[in-house]
Amino acid sequence: MVRNGSAVLAPGTAERWLEEFGLALAAGAPGRVRDLLTEDPYWRDLLAFSWTIGWKQGAEGIAGALVDASAELRPSGIRLSGRYGEPELVVRHLREVLEVFFEFETVHGHGIGIVRLVPDAGSPLGARAWQLFTTLEDLHGYEGVSRGARKKGVGFSRDGSRRNWLDRRVEAAAFADHDPEVLIVGGGQAGVMSAARLGQLGVEALVVDRHPRVGDNWRTRYRSLALHNETDIVHFAYLPMPDTFPQYIPKDKLANWIEAYVEAMEINYWAATEFVSGDYDEEAGRWTVTIRRGGQERVMHPQHVIVATGNEGGKPRIPQLPGIADFAGDVLHTKAYRDGADYAGKNVLVVGVATSAHDVSLDLSTNGANVTMLQRNPTVIINIDTANVLLSLYTQGKPTDQIDLVSAANFIHPLFLENLKAATLKTAEQDRETIEALNKAGLRTDQGEDESGYLMKFFRYRGGYYINVGASEAIIRGDITIAQHEDLDTFVPEGVRLKDGTVKDYDAVILATGYLGPIEEIRDLFGDEVAGKIGAIGGYDPDTLEIRNTFTQTPQRGLWFIGGGISSCRIYSLHLALQIKAAQEGILPGYTGTTQTRQTQDALN
Repeated sequence: MVRNGSAVLAPGTAERWLEEFGLALAAGAPGRVRDLLTEDPYWRDLLAFSWTIGWKQGAEGIAGALVDASAELRPSGIRLSGRYGEPELVVRHLREVLEVFFEFETVHGHGIGIVRLVPDAGSPLGARAWQLFTTLEDLHGYEGVSRGARKKGVGFSRDGSRRNWLDRRVEAAAFADHDPEVLIVGGGQAGVMSAARLGQLGVEALVVDRHPRVGDNWRTRYRSLALHNETDIVHFAYLPMPDTFPQYIPKDKLANWIEAYVEAMEINYWAATEFVSGDYDEEAGRWTVTIRRGGQERVMHPQHVIVATGNEGGKPRIPQLPGIADFAGDVLHTKAYRDGADYAGKNVLVVGVATSAHDVSLDLSTNGANVTMLQRNPTVIINIDTANVLLSLYTQGKPTDQIDLVSAANFIHPLFLENLKAATLKTAEQDRETIEALNKAGLRTDQGEDESGYLMKFFRYRGGYYINVGASEAIIRGDITIAQHEDLDTFVPEGVRLKDGTVKDYDAVILATGYLGPIEEIRDLFGDEVAGKIGAIGGYDPDTLEIRNTFTQTPQRGLWFIGGGISSCRIYSLHLALQIKAAQEGILPGYTGTTQTRQTQDALN
């Protein structure tokens, strides 16, 4: 028996629900599917039934969409998954559910899903599904590591060739006589994991990055930088970090890991290479791109381009501060900042109060600078131990790929938002003393526009918060002081004049003001027409409430985007790669030349 609150789910409930679900889909019976769902169900699908990433709410709509897609996709073999243990009673989105992992096949590939059952005395099965999650895991013929298969490799030559593995790797990475199918712009975590995923699907990809060495996009950032997420959260696809790694990874260690990952995963990577421009030929279905390497330009014709540059490739946001042109000291953006030791004994004004501002201010203060942070808007502050509670699923000893599925299933906006609101009430209380002390020191704080905390600010804006790793204590002690933008009159040669006439002397101003949206980089690389077609990238789409133009098809054929935190890149790089492989195989809507699969793309619309 599985107890759920005051109700009890009989043994075999999960198996019977899955059996009936499969029969209802096979029969093309939306009424039968509808009877398996609660009155307020949610379904999130990652490619398996829709060839897109999205979610749907409401029993009638979900049942109809599943049945319509099943007519073409013919899902079969719906069964309990043996990979992730028995059905388990858990709390998801503030509600106790029986969480069940299952597997299935479609005409295109293997899928995996999660159904979250709640007791229902009115159901013949004794339970109905409140949440359903489905995802495509691989494509038929390209199962690879998802099915436990290893490549045969080239260690033993039986064709008389004298080329060994190294010869073949050098040849593959050179692209001397042909072009890659996919060109990936940006060699950080997003770019290299995308390349690794594509490689496992047999798609030939090349990563290009402007830095001279793999990992330099992290290695060249400010000296004190370290990840604020625990190591268990930031494993890379196929290659988890060793248990010997520290709890929080310094930026140089992460840079070295990316370098090792590129070698271990046999990723074709051209460092010190600049992507100059790209133009898409709709008729030919390929790009004409120009890249510059070693002073020489080369034109390539990949079918797809993935932009994986993140903030590193973005343009710094430079605010129009009154009188800043008159300031006699140094003015630089955090993108150019390296080491607080350069400012020892100097008066430094840091403009901004989010993560980079706090990190840089603490580094400056530790190195003997007199630091003031200039605040315009309130910011969310959360202590690092408190923040870890929100991501604790990854630190409970379960396999990363299992928790990745749970995390993806959880990303249904209205449920995710309410969950974060409830969690923020607890975390704000847990950190109350810190927050009150910061307020007393002059820092204005909030918990987000709808009291949903730092994680929702991350998904909406990629900023506006700080996970405290020491700067808050420095502010409370008075080692870092706070000034408010509303008190500023203008910059003057020697520093800042306040509205009360006081002049504060500064030797340097550091702008921790973030980056312009990725669309500006797209405009530079691909032109106004493509930028206008794409629109905004990242943040919530107001219509779908998924992340805009990221991990999935965009309005520009053959152009893809990936970004976000390391865990998001690990999860969704698979789905990005599956779509590109499907496009290469002619089965992805928009790349088939026919309307054959259009109904599956519309399943979540």
